[in-house]
Amino acid sequence: MNEYFPPDWDNRPRVEPWNGHITRQMWLARDKEDLVGIIELLGHQITTANQDARDAGHLADWRIFRMLGQVRLGARVYNNLARAHRRGRKTVRIDQLLEEATDA
Repeated sequence: MNEYFPPDWDNRPRVEPWNGHITRQMWLARDKEDLVGIIELLGHQITTANQDARDAGHLADWRIFRMLGQVRLGARVYNNLARAHRRGRKTVRIDQLLEEATDA
């Protein structure tokens, strides 16, 4: 799971969803305080939707970052392998390639 989600993903601040449905008659039967409370809850829903969109964007950015990191590591391994091949080596130990790639 740590590979797929950013660190501390489960501890990000969250808001509770509100799934209330209000009919026209219910709107008319409410007093001012109820309406203010309902509007606050609707604002809360908008906040939740905005946060979900932000979370999705953050998660997509994190996955792109992870993928680019893996591509970068693969490119370094390939460069080290090509360098060894140019020096006339037929085989190279994979742990040596990975060590050189992660050190760079």
